[in-house]
Amino acid sequence: MDFVKNFVINLIVFMLFALVLDMILPSNTFRKYTKLVVGLILVAILLTPIVKLFQQDFTFKLEEQLSAMSNQNKDIFVQKIENKKTEINHADRAYILEQMAVQLKKDAEGELMNKFQHAVVEVQIELKDMTKELKTENIQHIHVVLQKTSTGTVEKVEPVEISPGGAPKKESKKEGEIREWLEKRWGLKKQVVTTTIHT
Repeated sequence: MDFVKNFVINLIVFMLFALVLDMILPSNTFRKYTKLVVGLILVAILLTPIVKLFQQDFTFKLEEQLSAMSNQNKDIFVQKIENKKTEINHADRAYILEQMAVQLKKDAEGELMNKFQHAVVEVQIELKDMTKELKTENIQHIHVVLQKTSTGTVEKVEPVEISPGGAPKKESKKEGEIREWLEKRWGLKKQVVTTTIHT
C-alpha cells in the first residue's frame, strides 16, 4: 500500500515539475530536447511499479503464505496424531490385559484343578486407571469365573439364600477359599479377586 502511495506522490511531483519547467523554458531548439528528456523520465517513473513487481521475491512470499497455512494445518494434524496415539494406546492396553488374563488363567489352572477340582473358565481384569502402568497397584478388580469339574464324588451342598430386591450374592465357602488361594498365588491384595462358580 505504501508503494502505491509513493508512486502516486512521485508522479504528481514530477508532473508539477515538468509543467513549471515547460513554462519557464524559452521556445527554441533547447526546449525540444528538454521535452524529450522529461518524457523519458516520465516513462521511467511509469515503469517503476512494473520493475518493482519483478524485483519481488515471489518464492519467499509463497513460502511465507504456505508456512502460515501449514501452521494451521499442523495443529490439526498434531491433534489427529494425538487422537490416533490414544486409540492405539487403549487398544494396546486392552490386548495386554487380555494376555495378562490368559497368563493368570494358565498359571492357576493345573493347581486349581488338583486342589479344588475347579477349572478356570474366564478371567476379567479391571484397572483403576487405563493410562497408568500395568502394575499390581493399578489393578482394581479381577473377576474369575470357575466351573466345577466332575470327580465322581458328590460334595456337600451349601445352603442357598434367596433375598428379594436383587441383593448381591454372598460368597460361598468354596468361592472364598479359591479367592484367597488365587490372591495369594498371584500376589494381590485381599478382596481384589472375586470368584463365581458356574455349575
